[in-house]
Amino acid sequence: MLPVEYLVEELNYITEVEKSNQISKKQAEKLRFKALLKAKKMESDLIKKLVKDATEVHPTDRNLTFGDVSLPITNKIKRVEVIDKNGRSYVNYEVGGVIELGFQDKGETLKIFIKNTN
Repeated sequence: MLPVEYLVEELNYITEVEKSNQISKKQAEKLRFKALLKAKKMESDLIKKLVKDATEVHPTDRNLTFGDVSLPITNKIKRVEVIDKNGRSYVNYEVGGVIELGFQDKGETLKIFIKNTN
């Protein structure tokens, strides 16, 4: 379960319990705060795992996979290309640095951050 999914589920549950007068408003706020802290910890743990997994991949013969997205990982990347139905829509021949991958919108958006060290 993704941190945001956990948080939404937990907040909905706390609201239901509060509305049924099983807990006070103050107790509900404390539980909401604890749920937020747990979601932040889950997010931090997930990021650490993704970074660890990315650094453990052999640079020449493996792919890094997140759900349906599979990307080759290598420290030798010198060029980045984005290919779409019209062909090459983006080409960068001067990468020469660090490439970071970012996922947003529950994995529906992939962002590629190119941080040149040249």
